[in-house]
Amino acid sequence: METKPKIAIIEFSESHHECLYTQILFLKDKYEVYLICNEKIKSFVCHYDNVAGVCYLDNGDFIKKAKTYLKKSGIHDVVFNTGSGREVLKFVYSCLFSKIRFYGIQHNTYRFQHFGLQYLISLKMSKYFVLADYLSHDLPGFFRKRTIPFYPIYFKDVETVELDKPDDEFWVVIPGGVEFRRRNYVGLLDSLERKVPLKNIRFVILGRVSKKDSEFAYFESRLKAMNLCDRFVFLDKFIPNELFYSYINQADLILTLINTDATGRHFNYTTYQVSGTFNLSFAFKCPMLLEDYYKKHEPFASCSFFYGKSRLVDELNALADDGSKAKLRQKSDAISSNDSFAFASQQKRYMSAFK
Repeated sequence: METKPKIAIIEFSESHHECLYTQILFLKDKYEVYLICNEKIKSFVCHYDNVAGVCYLDNGDFIKKAKTYLKKSGIHDVVFNTGSGREVLKFVYSCLFSKIRFYGIQHNTYRFQHFGLQYLISLKMSKYFVLADYLSHDLPGFFRKRTIPFYPIYFKDVETVELDKPDDEFWVVIPGGVEFRRRNYVGLLDSLERKVPLKNIRFVILGRVSKKDSEFAYFESRLKAMNLCDRFVFLDKFIPNELFYSYINQADLILTLINTDATGRHFNYTTYQVSGTFNLSFAFKCPMLLEDYYKKHEPFASCSFFYGKSRLVDELNALADDGSKAKLRQKSDAISSNDSFAFASQQKRYMSAFK
């Protein structure tokens, strides 16, 4: 039997673990896949299959430990799950005279617009990946030629948790915590003041909240003033994958609340980066409700619903009405039938980087 070459996916940070499993599935047919990651994401990845070995990076010299593991395991290809940052720069240049080939996901294409640290990293990168087609459209030529878009929408199966969802309730799930910079929660509050949501609508805030947090306290106080607290589900403890994915499975609609007015590099989800909420929608075949801005981009245009800023609750009420069930099924079917999300085509696109 022919021995497969070895490849490692490295994640130095505590973020972006949701992108790992899709890559493992794509790579496993051609490579023996290894994982090198920050120990703080161990609980998210320890149950992964199709992995030949795992090295957890704890306190100490991450770079030295990762290099030692690569050498010991005979690995000559590396994918950085987060292909930016000083640790990545130090790592690639510490391997200056090795035969290791480097690839990486760029989660914020703002870094491609400014020839600084990222340019130095890029001199050692064979290919980059970005997490949506529209992020690759306006890149500088130097980066556009070596960048491949894909959608990390495959997740390890986990046992689901039985949730008490009445048949007549319409669940609107908002993944993530109550954070005003990333999500337009103030706009939601303003919309709720203008228009009362139908009684069957229940909002699920699918992120850990704390009553000590000032933004959550403000959000809750305004809900209390409108007598709407009982229409929201808040979770104040760590949310394990089993519970998180169970809520997504039970969702009738995913509301992103992406703040399209955000500018700069960190919270701009219209130009430089995507929200993980997008990929949850595509993965679980649950349609999103997005601001009108996203109408101009596929695959959103065919797979989502849209609203103007002043008509958020109006659109929610229309979708929560029994007469809209067929519309919701049509959007879900559109996600299922979209060639952009088919495993074979996504795998082929991703694996083209390694020719």
